[in-house]
Formats: sequence, structure tokens, C-alpha cells
Amino acid sequence: MASGTKTILCAGGAVQDIVMRVETFPQAGTKAQASDVVTTTGGQSGNAAITLAHLGANVRYAGPLGAEDDAAASYVCAALMRGLRLPWPPSNARASAARAARRRERRWKIF
Repeated sequence: MASGTKTILCAGGAVQDIVMRVETFPQAGTKAQASDVVTTTGGQSGNAAITLAHLGANVRYAGPLGAEDDAAASYVCAALMRGLRLPWPPSNARASAARAARRRERRWKIF
């Protein structure tokens, strides 16, 4: 990192968003068939971290993620690592730390 370069820490939520496209917004009590489904990352801090990294900023993320067996949490973790251009899968040292962190039901992750 160059002298004087700052790092931005985005702390808070990162989640998995499931977005469904419908032809018309359904009225109360009715259903609508989705024509498309997209799974992506969401959450203010997760989105901010990935966007800032794509704009060239030196960014890190810290926030709660789900349990080890939570598929959505694993998806968000991988997306953050890729979005922040960090090695994925994690190195052995990172993997050990990640396994230790995942032993808790709710874990905080810092990238």
C-alpha cells in the first residue's frame, strides 16, 4: 500500500438478495408468476464495499454473517471476497480462522 493511502472499512450488513421479475405488481391477496430470478449480494455495507473496491478504493468489510451451514452466508462471503479482490478460496491461515469463526452460530467476518 502506498504511503498515505487510506483504507475504508465498511461495517454492517451484507445479505443475499433474491430479485424476481414480474409483469405486473400483484394486488393484495393475489399471486404473480415470476419471469426471471436473480440472486445477488445486498445490504448497505456489503454493496458499498464492493462498489468502492470496483472504483479503485482500498476497502475492507466487517459484519455479521450466518452460521457455517447457511448457504446464503456462504454465497455472500464468497461474493465479498471476489468483489474486494481478495483470494478465494481463503489461504490455509484464513481458512483456519474462518472455520474457528464459523463455530459460533452467528459470526462476524472481517475481510
